[in-house]
Amino acid sequence: VALQDQINPHFLFNNLSTLIAIIKTDPDTAVSMAENFSDVYRYVLQSKDKISVSLGDELKFIKVYLSLHQIRLGDGLLITYLVDDSLLDYQLAPLSLQFLVENAIKHNVATLATPLHIEVKAQGGYASVTNSFNPTQTTYSTNTGVQNLEKRFQFLTSEPIVVEKDEHNFTVKLPLIQLDNGR
Repeated sequence: VALQDQINPHFLFNNLSTLIAIIKTDPDTAVSMAENFSDVYRYVLQSKDKISVSLGDELKFIKVYLSLHQIRLGDGLLITYLVDDSLLDYQLAPLSLQFLVENAIKHNVATLATPLHIEVKAQGGYASVTNSFNPTQTTYSTNTGVQNLEKRFQFLTSEPIVVEKDEHNFTVKLPLIQLDNGR
């Protein structure tokens, strides 16, 4: 799967629609949104030929990416970051966190009445995304996304991706890879 294809076309449509809607009423937010939108696509293009990226770079990207969703969803999207800074130089597959948060937003209700909680976490050798589990009734899923992510990680490590689900939360843990750097 080409990395550029990983950014859902609905993401493009939704953000352009939101941008058009706020240009006249909130020009400062519109400018900030356009800059973040540009940063998202710049990162996608820069990542397309990479096998791995640092957790630090991926987290900077995911914060910008999620800020675009927060403009659109407001308080219907609640995000928490819990990251062990000693892991920021570890590696993972490019856009893997983006894929997980995009799936969380696509497949779950995210409204003011039923907010979607997303926790992006890095500790204990894993980066993970946990989301509250309140599936939408209308979203179609091929259920192949995690399998595709597993294939991408097989190039980096023999450590498995871990999927945990209960009636309240859905979590995917991605193994972090420490590069040797000759030490």
